[in-house]
Amino acid sequence: SLTTPQVNAMRPGIQWVSDGLYQSALAHVLPGWSAVRDSVDVIALMASPAEPLPSDVPVVVFPIDDNVAGSDRFAQVLLLAKMLAPYRILTVCHMGENRSGLLSALILYWRGETPTQAVANVILNGSHNSLTQPTSFWNPGFQRQVLALPFPIPA
Repeated sequence: SLTTPQVNAMRPGIQWVSDGLYQSALAHVLPGWSAVRDSVDVIALMASPAEPLPSDVPVVVFPIDDNVAGSDRFAQVLLLAKMLAPYRILTVCHMGENRSGLLSALILYWRGETPTQAVANVILNGSHNSLTQPTSFWNPGFQRQVLALPFPIPA
């Protein structure tokens, strides 16, 4: 796991992570949607839908568990990230931190960032809504899985 600041400022709402990549908690998508609508091609929901999402762009729903040991569907999430990497994406989960953060980090990996850069980028720029955690993307299992990826990406 990376060394992170003791406390990051809360960052609710839809957050810019990198060019063409945004991250959010499910509850913050609709109120902030109009500000990013022209910058998003696809919404990727990494949790079960509990609230409505904008219907004017395609929505990919791929729920995974937020398990601190890591995702048992990591290979599938890695493939999903590879397929979505060319597009402008909004990643979403219930809190907007870990499941969406995992997909965001993997998209950054497929876009050429090292695993360490990708994890750090999501920690520093991803949405942060939890009062009990110091940063976004704090799940140690998800971080470990991303950091274990080979780089450069094998052909």
